[in-house]
Amino acid sequence: MQVPLQITFRHMDHSDALESNIREWAERMDKVFPNLTSCRVVLEEESSHKHQGNRYIVHLDVHGSTPLR
Repeated sequence: MQVPLQITFRHMDHSDALESNIREWAERMDKVFPNLTSCRVVLEEESSHKHQGNRYIVHLDVHGSTPLR
């Protein structure tokens, strides 16, 4: 990617584990799609749910370019 990965935690504390998982995901995406130019990830913890464990709302903003022919 031409622009460094941006990760934002909205209305929640920063999590090193989540950030590490996001960075690993972005590295895999960059290998599969070499024309990616930028990726922005925004995480929000889902506030009202009746399940155990944490659930998140994830917003992705991914940009890429296509090679000219």
